[in-house]
Amino acid sequence: MKLSAIVLNGVSAFDMLSGTSHKCGGLNPKEELRIGDLNNELMSIEERMHMSLSTEKIVGGRQVDDIKNWNWIGQLGGYCGGSLVADDMFLTAAHCCESTRIGQTVYFGVLNPWEDQGKAQKRKVSEMLNHPDFDRPTLTHDICMIKLDSPIDQDRNVRPICLADSASPKNTPAYVAGWGLTSEGGPQSRDLMEVSVPIVTNKECQNAYSHRPVDDTMFCAGKKEGGEDGCQGDSGGPIVTVDGDGKVSLAGVVSWGVGCARPGKFGVYSRVDTQLDFIHWSIQTLR
Repeated sequence: MKLSAIVLNGVSAFDMLSGTSHKCGGLNPKEELRIGDLNNELMSIEERMHMSLSTEKIVGGRQVDDIKNWNWIGQLGGYCGGSLVADDMFLTAAHCCESTRIGQTVYFGVLNPWEDQGKAQKRKVSEMLNHPDFDRPTLTHDICMIKLDSPIDQDRNVRPICLADSASPKNTPAYVAGWGLTSEGGPQSRDLMEVSVPIVTNKECQNAYSHRPVDDTMFCAGKKEGGEDGCQGDSGGPIVTVDGDGKVSLAGVVSWGVGCARPGKFGVYSRVDTQLDFIHWSIQTLR
């Protein structure tokens, strides 16, 4: 089924996502980069999550009904998400790592980190590397690699995702998930939420954010009319795309925006495909 034929509404878009085949094992030693089985479930939680920090949440989305469809996702500290890209490597936003301590817990394989901790796979942050060119004021190169204290045990609920190696064109449906706020200034979700948003051009996005750069380390997604977006607490979490063959790839990580789901304001994501050199270098360095 071609992506162009998919209607961007809740049921049709997500039915297509859950019907894909995600067989990727991520960037593990002696494994090639290949796509996996979208029978992934969401990941993680964090020990009672630090509520002192803003959390980004999905606005205008729906609750995930099976973790297998997001089995690469993990939760860090209750304030950020991230993606398992190898059995011991967790990719998130650099601004999330600024608030992360060594020894912090990352939770995988559960929809509700607060209630399902006994079912989660838990790993500790062992080391982390921000992109060397990360700039806090502009959030350029907003990407960070975290090494876990031990490899994940891969199963239907926890499995690494593969990485996008090229940009997706305008109007490609993209999918975002997280435990952030469900409305701007509203409550944080205890359950994993997902939303479908179309990719927009960087030119269109730059016009929406004339006060700050939208560069080639970023891409944007959302609807002009607003209503659906990530929000505080979703930072660092995954935005994925699905190609015509059902291949699911990590296109980026949740980075920044103005408000949540506001009309004329898109969500901005740190691009994976233009930062692959850093991702591979960081894995080699941390190992």
